[in-house]
Amino acid sequence: MTAKDYPSLWGFGKTKTFKIPVEHLDFKYIEKCSDIKHLEKILCVLRSGEEGYYPELTEFCEKRLKELSPESRALRKDKPAATASSFTAEEWETIDGDIKSWVSEIKKEENKIHYHETETFPAMKENLPPVRGSDSCLRVAKVGLFGVGCGWQGKKVVVGC
Repeated sequence: MTAKDYPSLWGFGKTKTFKIPVEHLDFKYIEKCSDIKHLEKILCVLRSGEEGYYPELTEFCEKRLKELSPESRALRKDKPAATASSFTAEEWETIDGDIKSWVSEIKKEENKIHYHETETFPAMKENLPPVRGSDSCLRVAKVGLFGVGCGWQGKKVVVGC
């Protein structure tokens, strides 16, 4: 085992993530430090467990950072997504009603758009020819080498009336 392989064990070196000297992960240093960005980096290293798990030092760093910058992003905690049980019955009814009305409005808009697409040119509808083969009857005939109805070497094809 060499000092190069394990720099944090020998009291010198830097952290892997932010290249912070390991000596800065100390109560005395954190107490004296007034650089907010540096304290945020120290807090990230402490929370990650990269250099070990030190709950008291992490808490101390959070308090020091809160003193210097209460609105620091590093102090934000993740909140779970809100569910129905997170609200009172009246609040949930209001939220649920708002969502349902929004969904119905969107469906109305989609129907308008769909109707508008199908009726883009209503005047041209009269002038358009019918869809090919829609009014004609279909029959199957045998086609031979010499045309329709030949019995030998025939293939079945669909022929219009």
